[in-house]
Amino acid sequence: MKFKILLILFTGYFLSFEYSSAQVPKTLDSMEIYLKIKPQDSTYTKVMKDCAFQYLYKGQYARTDSLAKQVAILAKKINFPKGIFYYYLIQASIANSKSENQQSLVFFLKGLEIVEKNHLSTFWREASLNNVAVAYQALGDNGNALKYALKAIEVEEKFPITPLDGLPYNIVGNIYKEYGQYEKAQKYYENSLKISTNNHLQSPSVMMYSNNMAEGENKLGNLFDSWGKSKKAKLHYEKGLKIAEKVDYKLLQTDLLTNLGNIYNELQNYSQAENYYKRSEKLCRELESETGLRTVCINLGGMYLAQKKYALSEKYLQESLRLAQVLKHTEKIKNSYRDLSEFYATTKNFQKAYQFSEMASALKDSVFKTENEGKIQELLTKYETEKKESQIKILQKEAELQKKAAEKINLQNKATTGGSILAILLLIVTGGWLSNRNKLKQLQISQELRNKIAADLHDEIGSTLSSISLLSGITEENLRKNESEKAGKMIHRIQQDSRQVMESMDDIIWTVNPKNDSLSRIILRLKEFAMPLAESKEMKLDFQGFNMIDSTTLSMEIRRNIYLICKEAINNLLKYSKASEGIINFQIEGKSLVVKIIDNGIGFDTTSINSRNGLRNMQERAKELGAEFTLNSVQGQGTSLFLKVPII
Repeated sequence: MKFKILLILFTGYFLSFEYSSAQVPKTLDSMEIYLKIKPQDSTYTKVMKDCAFQYLYKGQYARTDSLAKQVAILAKKINFPKGIFYYYLIQASIANSKSENQQSLVFFLKGLEIVEKNHLSTFWREASLNNVAVAYQALGDNGNALKYALKAIEVEEKFPITPLDGLPYNIVGNIYKEYGQYEKAQKYYENSLKISTNNHLQSPSVMMYSNNMAEGENKLGNLFDSWGKSKKAKLHYEKGLKIAEKVDYKLLQTDLLTNLGNIYNELQNYSQAENYYKRSEKLCRELESETGLRTVCINLGGMYLAQKKYALSEKYLQESLRLAQVLKHTEKIKNSYRDLSEFYATTKNFQKAYQFSEMASALKDSVFKTENEGKIQELLTKYETEKKESQIKILQKEAELQKKAAEKINLQNKATTGGSILAILLLIVTGGWLSNRNKLKQLQISQELRNKIAADLHDEIGSTLSSISLLSGITEENLRKNESEKAGKMIHRIQQDSRQVMESMDDIIWTVNPKNDSLSRIILRLKEFAMPLAESKEMKLDFQGFNMIDSTTLSMEIRRNIYLICKEAINNLLKYSKASEGIINFQIEGKSLVVKIIDNGIGFDTTSINSRNGLRNMQERAKELGAEFTLNSVQGQGTSLFLKVPII
């Protein structure tokens, strides 16, 4: 088990260029003296801000918070809007250091609002956009993280900002790394590190630039680690740790120590791995960094499991789950359930292994995840396309300038020749750009399809196969104890899960088959699924509108979601409604497909809708389609579902 932690750095912490005076404090001691003797003006608030961040880097949260509040009071008193921005910046950073990611995002968004409302400098706008981006990334919302990072890069490339900020390049690099595009990720990370290094060379006394250099080394280490280039990863981690220790940046040290522990853990050099992990654990507890502590606990749990030190392994894996629950991060909680399931399966406690496997399966979120991934792919494609468009505009401008210059000096022949060459060049570049854009679009569509199929296979197939494996272990244990009745129940459950896997696999194959791209094929398949079950329950099930549905062609994604929504609804009707009659009605209304599924069953309490199996997925799939979706139910009077999907 190997995990990475995203360490957040924030721009604008310690910027000497803000001050007009040459005699500005640069060390913590000089700042504290300055605050005792100098007048309380706008420069005073800036020094308070810098002093607060010095305390933050040392993990002195109470002193940092106290200074932040004093900054806000003074800023209001002297009518200095940037001071209010400083207050939100400091509070957001405190929250982040304590792994209070949602609160951190709230403060950063308020800071961005202050910047835009008061038209603060372009530098602060770029810094604020980047801060919001890293806050979203800490929450696992890569879509919004990428959106704000690209905005920050756009501001940085359009306007002369000094010093440059490499952090938004890191975020885009993170996205590319997540999608396995390591070479592109490497370029963004190296660009970020180059910016940080140049800033440090120009202003070696500014701590932030040293911090960013250490972070850059860590990012490259993470990249090479994921790339399978452990030796390069180790070199970058060691460089980063050396810088972080030199400037006493403890929060970053925790990440680097954990990553070095991972390297030695992979090499099965457990004594070295434990040394780095324990150093990281100590710092995380000292800094109250729950995110960092959770990561090191997972790695310690995995390392001790490999060494068969089961008591220690269980202790750390249980703590990692507790911390994930404190952070309220669904994906982390699900991963912790899976880690514990793996632990208990290894230690032959199949009952507990199965319980945690089921808990992990209950947190499936493939619909949201794949929808978010689609948005990310769209943003990346748009970004690459806009870069090509920008290059074409530059060529067009150069052609116009050369033409004007040629006319001015009356060299018409040369101008014509030059213009022709540029025109040809422009046509070639434009043609290449159009071809590249089409390739990017096809790549995006292909990537989205792969993501969705992979997510379905992982959620629908992987979790069920895992359950079958664990149930087999329980069955073996029951048979060994001569508990035949319990073993029989387990075998029955294995049979059910096996059928479910076969059905899920069949559905996935059916939805990606282009032969099934019409409405009539969807309805026919639903009928084939539903009628045998209805007959077995002696339920009258009436499919209406089947003969009036035309052969309208649908994209794979639309037919996939329509089919899965309707199948889930029909499945619930057959399993839970206890109805004697059900109606499934399909109609084409204008440019939409309207589906109504109605039964005369027992109904249910709609206030407990999220607890019913599949209803959340139906709602999310409808949202992905841009469809209207309503579900009404009255206890004792039946249930009705309405779905209206734009298909033309």
